[in-house]
Amino acid sequence: MGITLGLTAGFSPGPLSALVISETFSHNTKAGIKASLAPFITDAPIVLGSYLLLQKLSYLSWLLGALSVFGAVYLFYLGISGFKTDQELSIQKQPPKSIFKAVIVNFASPHPYIFWIMIGSPILVKALHVSNIAFIAFLAGFYCCLIGSKIFMAIVVGRSKKFFSPKTFFNIQKLLGIVLMIFAVILIIDGIKITIHGI
Repeated sequence: MGITLGLTAGFSPGPLSALVISETFSHNTKAGIKASLAPFITDAPIVLGSYLLLQKLSYLSWLLGALSVFGAVYLFYLGISGFKTDQELSIQKQPPKSIFKAVIVNFASPHPYIFWIMIGSPILVKALHVSNIAFIAFLAGFYCCLIGSKIFMAIVVGRSKKFFSPKTFFNIQKLLGIVLMIFAVILIIDGIKITIHGI
């Protein structure tokens, strides 16, 4: 789940993805890669805060179950948005952006907050009940694929600037949209099980 959710989050449209593409188009691959690293800085307090909150409330099975269901609805929404091929990539010439500006963009995006409060943290709480290795594996798989997909995006765009077509990313979004909807169904099932039987 960490690997798949990391890939879907990495390739899904959003402020950081737009910034990675914009920086690569406007400057070079290195600039895009620097922007890709922002989650390493921004997500730590978000993940920690969300996890500690839910860990203290983990005895409330109905709450975790409800969060899983709400998270599933959000995943369904993201999945459906992947089929909106009328989206356009707005790339404008801008002065070089440092990783600091990429961090600001990611902090301003609602995506990491919604993901970790509604999806990621319930999974982490459940993983810790399995083992510490499961807990670490989810985080490692998620962030390796999240950051890796952004870097891959920057490299692909950098090497094919002259021939790049947004249609390629639209096709990727459609495929990942299907994956997100599958995970939404899984989360709904998990939410029902947690509500009835506990973690």
